[in-house]
Amino acid sequence: MSNNRVLFIAPSAYTLGGVQTWLNYLLPGLDACNYESTIALPNGVGNEAHQYLETHPFNLVRFIETYTGTIQGRVEAIEQLILDVNPLIVVVVNIYDSYQALNNLRQRGLSNAFIVSTIHGIQTDLLTGIRSNSSIIDAVVSTNRLTQKLINEHTGIETIGSLYAPYGVDEATTQKDIHKDSFIVAYVGRIEEQQKRIDDLLAIFSKLLAQVGNLEILIAGSGPDMPAINRWLEQESKYAEQIKYLGVLEPDKVAVEVYSKADVLLLTSLWETGPIVAWEAMRFNVTLISSRYIGCQEEGSLIDQENCLLFDIGDIDGAVAKVQQSTEPELRKQLNSNASLLIDTKYSIDKSIDTWAKCFDQISTQEPKPYANDIICTKDQGRLSYVFRLIFGNRGPRFAERVRRLVRVIYKKNSSNDEWPHSYSNANIELINLDNTLKKQ
Repeated sequence: MSNNRVLFIAPSAYTLGGVQTWLNYLLPGLDACNYESTIALPNGVGNEAHQYLETHPFNLVRFIETYTGTIQGRVEAIEQLILDVNPLIVVVVNIYDSYQALNNLRQRGLSNAFIVSTIHGIQTDLLTGIRSNSSIIDAVVSTNRLTQKLINEHTGIETIGSLYAPYGVDEATTQKDIHKDSFIVAYVGRIEEQQKRIDDLLAIFSKLLAQVGNLEILIAGSGPDMPAINRWLEQESKYAEQIKYLGVLEPDKVAVEVYSKADVLLLTSLWETGPIVAWEAMRFNVTLISSRYIGCQEEGSLIDQENCLLFDIGDIDGAVAKVQQSTEPELRKQLNSNASLLIDTKYSIDKSIDTWAKCFDQISTQEPKPYANDIICTKDQGRLSYVFRLIFGNRGPRFAERVRRLVRVIYKKNSSNDEWPHSYSNANIELINLDNTLKKQ
């Protein structure tokens, strides 16, 4: 192919997580598949690209910066980025304004790049955002079978454009520690209640501390609900020698500090689109004990008593019983053996990269969709934009943005998501009743 450039537009607010790990291996992997991959990262107050790159270095990097903090400013910054890179495919990773930018360029005849959306969460706002832009999105790649099913049923994306490519994990490179004097249970991930159900995790840990005499707990991660961790550490201070909070660890440090030591990885999530930490743990012969999170059944990979141990979401006592069951070495050995086979056949990095490359191959054989006359709710609602739109029509927002820059009007943001939104909660009316949909899965 004459143009083999793939541009990923991704957030830089967080350095730890499945999306970050996925990007780490996928971009160099695609380069080996004859694609030239560039990552574009927002750079600002909440999204600090330079700090992100200290943990996740890439060969080809672009920064996206906006001076005013408006929607128009973000859209124009992405437009210029796309013009500079001139990609064959633009992969949108939770940067919503990319859709408007690409549509604008198509409308002006300046880009014919394919628009590919990736979805990394089972959330109404993400699905609604894709539906709002379905007329211009060429394909959506899901990392989980349930997510793909939701895309097919609720977003207006044609079946031919709804693709699946899972996360992958590499071979274990760290020797497994042999220990006989303790039983180590670990948690790796964001410290967050809404998705990860951290309160459940801590309740399980408290019961285990009281019931398992040789227990040791490892916690790696950070997030918006860190106060809950701090309160729990203070509450369980009498077990301080048995608890190690490791903070945010770089990917290679997670292997050394957690996976090489732990007997069990515990997950209490409400939903997951991987989870990549589960596959990593399995690769290191760490037994997975997990909730039957939303997405688990449709994916069909985790089988209780065969390659992991599962409990119902929110079932604290059930989770405690599963951990106690896993203290039997022979059971862990059997589960770990089957888990290793699962990773080899379905979730290796090589298989993941190959599947993603084939998705891009398939997408690039189609014709890109035409531009849409308008995209829902991506217009600035300020008075200046309103007045200039009345005077200059569709060119009004661009003129308004020039005026803001000239007089140095800057809109301060309260969070990284305000600065570079992954969706607009008011992007459309409530199109998807996700709770009712998921109950039917």
